[in-house]
Amino acid sequence: MSILNKVKSLPNPMFVLFVSSKVIAGIGIGVLVSGLVQGFGLWILLLGILLSVPPAIKIFGK
Repeated sequence: MSILNKVKSLPNPMFVLFVSSKVIAGIGIGVLVSGLVQGFGLWILLLGILLSVPPAIKIFGK
């Protein structure tokens, strides 16, 4: 089963968590790159990574 099919088969709350974690991580990377707020971008990026752990386990687990 491909990764795309596994993502499509996620339950709706887990899919929303998966997408929102990617968005939050992208915002964190953008803030880090722009350098506007020192230290705050790192916390946003860390939050995005932590939110992506449960869907990643569901997708890449057995």
